[in-house]
Amino acid sequence: ESRRIALHWLSAGRFPDAVPALRRRLREPYLGLRWPALSILLDLRDECPGADSIEREDIAWLLEDAVIHPPSCEVEERARTNGWKYEEVLLRAVRELPPAGGERQLTRIVRSDCAHWDRNGHYLDAGWAIRALAAGYPDRATPVVDERMRDASCYRREDAAEALDDLRWVDAEPR
Repeated sequence: ESRRIALHWLSAGRFPDAVPALRRRLREPYLGLRWPALSILLDLRDECPGADSIEREDIAWLLEDAVIHPPSCEVEERARTNGWKYEEVLLRAVRELPPAGGERQLTRIVRSDCAHWDRNGHYLDAGWAIRALAAGYPDRATPVVDERMRDASCYRREDAAEALDDLRWVDAEPR
């Protein structure tokens, strides 16, 4: 609880000296520490360009971890909120700093070549991965979106339609 409160305080100001501690929080298994640390690091990157707040390697590690240890959906309200916020901030990270090779990890999630076992059992599921692929790797996402739009499953078509919001207009418009 004290670490969560400290992250909340850090989010109120910009403290480049806190970057090493924030980057360590990215490796925490608890999403309640992970998502605010990632959000603060992304904000620091925008506000203090020379601060070296977050590296593409950090985001690559988070994507690899999503393949191996997908965060499971929780019943408790705070845990659900942490899961949703983590999805949102990791999508932002992929959009702003797509790591080299990140498209491979996202494609593994889309293709269920990972620890994900069902559509509703985990955060960072196939629907999220298609959106992240579209946001960070639009050239790799368009064939996946096209394939999913032709799928018999209404859930897969819905995931593809949601990914259109994250594609560049030139890629999304023909679809």
